Amino acid sequence: MSTSVCVTGVAGFGPDGHGLDVRVGAVGDELLAASLTMRGLRPLARTARLAMVAAARLVAPGEDGGDRAAVVLGSAWACVDPLAEFVGVAAREGADRVFPMAFPNTVASVHAGYVATLLGRTGPVVSPCGRHAGLEAVVEAVSLLEHGRADDVLAVGAETRGPVVDAAASGLGEGAAALRLSGDPQAALAAVTGCWTARDLESLPPHACEGVVRPVGEPVLGAATGALAVARAVRDVAAGDGPVTVVGGCGVQGVAAVRLEGPTRV
Repeated sequence: MSTSVCVTGVAGFGPDGHGLDVRVGAVGDELLAASLTMRGLRPLARTARLAMVAAARLVAPGEDGGDRAAVVLGSAWACVDPLAEFVGVAAREGADRVFPMAFPNTVASVHAGYVATLLGRTGPVVSPCGRHAGLEAVVEAVSLLEHGRADDVLAVGAETRGPVVDAAASGLGEGAAALRLSGDPQAALAAVTGCWTARDLESLPPHACEGVVRPVGEPVLGAATGALAVARAVRDVAAGDGPVTVVGGCGVQGVAAVRLEGPTRV
């Protein structure tokens, strides 16, 4: 890689609270409400709240990231239940009964925008969508740093459940995973020494999968799965394992690989 990219923090949140060992299940409403208390949360849909709980662990209170601080939030289902509820109210009760403040949550990019606004980050805001969007969020974060678009990026994968999502994807868990990436090695937990995308595994560079390779696996936590897999790999590399390459789906068709090594490789 032409530019040094480091992971300086990781966080996860799920049915049992904070941590990277997130099991498949639903996050209780009381747990979610108690896990983050700050002004401005009222308009947020459930996915954005889950993302905020994880992302806020990586940002110091009152920190002003400025216009070189970015947010990339990937989700597959963030807008589905808010849209169904919005349209359902209009159909059952009439358009004049729709709550206007609920409309933004039907737009995919608004969830990342809320996170960026609440955390004072006014740089690029990107919203990958789809079942692999958590891993794509990490890939996009690396790209923003490599191309000089940002100096500090929060890459988040978050997924939520609801009546419509449960009907369409039964057995899906909910939760969020966040990583903070930058070019500053001072507080690095791990170095990103490779990041590739290709149409299939055979098309990746031969050296992309050297060392320990960890498949992301089935997206049982939706888009949070890929981000969580990378976050866990960072934790293990920081503890002395490595190098570790996380490989998973990317885009509609394709794969991505992210290789992590100890911060001494920066």
